[in-house]
Amino acid sequence: MALDRFFHDLRTAPDIAPNIVRWHREAARPAIEADFPDWTPDAVRAAFERTGVERLWSHQREAADLAHAGKHVAVVTPTASGKTLCYNLPVLTALMGDGDKPPGRALYLFPTKALSRDQMAAFGELTTDLPRSIRAGVFDGDTPPSTRRTLRAAADVVVTNPYMLHAGILPHHLRWASLFRDLRYVVVDEMHTLTGVFGSNVGNVLRRLRRICRHHGSDPTFLLCSATLANPGELASNLIDDRVEVVTRCGAPTPERHLLLFNPPLIDEASGARFSALEEARRLAVHALRAGLQTLVFARSRTSVEVLTKYLKDAATELGLDPATVSGYRGGYLPKLRRSVECGLRDGTVRAVVATNALELGIDIGGLDVVVLTGYPGRVASARQQAGRSGRRGRPGTAVLVARANPLDQYVLAHPEVLTEGLAERAAIDPTNALIFASHIRCAAFELPFREGEILGSAEATTDVLQELASPGGPLHRSGGRYHWCDASFPSDGVSLNGFDIDNVAIYDLEARVVLAEVDRASSAFFVHEGAIYGHQGETYYVERFDYDGRRAYVRRVDCDYYTEAEAEVEVRTTEVDEVDQFDGFASSCGTVLVSTRVPLFKKIRYYTGENVGADDIRLPAETMGTGACWIDIGSDLATEMRIREGGRSQALRGVASLLRSVAPAFVRCDRGDLRVHAEARATETELPRIVAFDRVPNGVGLAEAVFTCLREVLAAMLEIVSTCSCEKGCPACVGPAATVGPYGKNVALQLLQALARDAKAHPRLGPIDLGPPIITAAHTASGVGSRPGVDLKVGEERAAPPRAL
Repeated sequence: MALDRFFHDLRTAPDIAPNIVRWHREAARPAIEADFPDWTPDAVRAAFERTGVERLWSHQREAADLAHAGKHVAVVTPTASGKTLCYNLPVLTALMGDGDKPPGRALYLFPTKALSRDQMAAFGELTTDLPRSIRAGVFDGDTPPSTRRTLRAAADVVVTNPYMLHAGILPHHLRWASLFRDLRYVVVDEMHTLTGVFGSNVGNVLRRLRRICRHHGSDPTFLLCSATLANPGELASNLIDDRVEVVTRCGAPTPERHLLLFNPPLIDEASGARFSALEEARRLAVHALRAGLQTLVFARSRTSVEVLTKYLKDAATELGLDPATVSGYRGGYLPKLRRSVECGLRDGTVRAVVATNALELGIDIGGLDVVVLTGYPGRVASARQQAGRSGRRGRPGTAVLVARANPLDQYVLAHPEVLTEGLAERAAIDPTNALIFASHIRCAAFELPFREGEILGSAEATTDVLQELASPGGPLHRSGGRYHWCDASFPSDGVSLNGFDIDNVAIYDLEARVVLAEVDRASSAFFVHEGAIYGHQGETYYVERFDYDGRRAYVRRVDCDYYTEAEAEVEVRTTEVDEVDQFDGFASSCGTVLVSTRVPLFKKIRYYTGENVGADDIRLPAETMGTGACWIDIGSDLATEMRIREGGRSQALRGVASLLRSVAPAFVRCDRGDLRVHAEARATETELPRIVAFDRVPNGVGLAEAVFTCLREVLAAMLEIVSTCSCEKGCPACVGPAATVGPYGKNVALQLLQALARDAKAHPRLGPIDLGPPIITAAHTASGVGSRPGVDLKVGEERAAPPRAL
């Protein structure tokens, strides 16, 4: 058996076996089945039977019954557990006419275009032979105008994404009146992606959707699906602003699964440097290819995808395989290429794919044999989603996590229960964030006038925002007991759900005279600067010219033995100070900053050896962003007393800043990624040590200001974490390892936090602060949702799984 051969190679190869630090095996689990509910129409039951579904699994029956009863429901079960049927069954029943009810309609929301079209294809197969013709289609930026008109006029099911709902459907709801009048169900898939700033925006889009539905006379039931989360009910309720029933008991059968944790060998024990995770992932993938196993490798960046794709194409040639059976998959590839890769994975003509997390979501790519994760993706949900890509359709699944040398990866390997016991993070959103909420009030007022006293969702702040917008010079006019939009602008155009505008750069092949791919503007300076080597499906292209203003890069196919990597420099400069709190040993401030990101040079790195074979300058303007920030200026006396500005000790500031970024979401309801931090031993304005936290998105959404408001509580939590951590010189659970923060890092950080927290406590803020319930704890937060018992194997040795961390 191919998998047995692969396992034998891993257990016996002298350059692999010693580095497998955990081998976790989960036994196969049988299905818990259930009958179709009595309310299922015969035609719908027959449609599912034609696709091979003769009985349901228990969670599918539970979710479908709740939805049919009109209750909002969130289904949170593992990858490949049949969540799609949970919503397709009640939706198809409604489309066919449910009892004495007339046929209803449905709206499906998926986070990406690729997933929308994949699900639409599966839905089309399911509805082919129904007695009533079901009209369904995808409405996104690629939909032709003629198809858009048909969908608006007569679609039973509209498949779209949050961006199009926000800017392309809700502002034009009168043209979609028939859909909204008969809307019975709204499906929100991949709910775990709706967190932080993006999730907070989507939560308001869904509130606007419900308001439009009520205007047209409907009140749809929401069905939400998600990978494992610690707080699925809380997230689902916050997204739709209503009570949601949660289904977590999975009845789907699962095959035997293996999760291997692989730590590349040390190069230097003193510094903690290890061999490249990229190279180790290549070797493991080659073993899988040699064993005849269909393999998916997840890489963390576009450059890594192209480098690994080239390596595996070379390896396929050496193994006597067609290199065309190896492919890359990432953002920037044109849709036709991505569809062909997905089809090749399903029919088996593609044997290995190297992908970014673009293949993490629920696109149907069949059942893979082996998944290799090049580095921990940063979230338990993402790691389990990626690992769950293997072992579908009754076949054993194997996933190998190849750790990088960074602190988080090494922490996961030291605490494997994070993955093996299904521990999951909490998801945080705040739809009532003042700036986010106000922007969606503008959008909602454009869609429908607000009546006096009317609120959006359950937000009591609606009236205050409306009155502010109706002040002289504002976009609203108050008349006849209503607030009317009277501005010439189109408000949804000015509201980006993820905080960034999409402005792509086209990559033009000079020889083929076609657009080869695209890259977003923010990334273009890193990947398509003049002199860059642009990787595409394992081929290398030289960037001859980059028209920065015209958003086009001109490339030519070349054969070269190196790839390029650009390096960035970040500068944070204060532009306005709104408020200052002065303490004995430090000052905290909030205001606006200008964040400048410059890409000054790039390196040429030889394939396989990783040797640096040259460098050159990049002559492009800096990308600048104005945003909200808060910062801590360490006083001169405290800095001198602790010798913070000395080289070996100043690195501790980086650890304190990183800890601030990790702790702040416990108090301001955001994702860690929604805040950025910057530390300087000598700030330009003051020559004093400074730690800055700023909003990730242009113009800011008030997150850093909220950190400023509750800084005393944040500092107390940071001090508690560092003072109670058992490490000697620093670790990922507190300020980071000594390799990052220096040999004195933890000691300096502890003394600094003691001084900051002491001063902050001595000067309490006047008046209470309503922080609301904490979204996460300061320490690692976890839940056992979706966990299953397993066995850890140390290359042939069985032993009990480690006790669960508390």
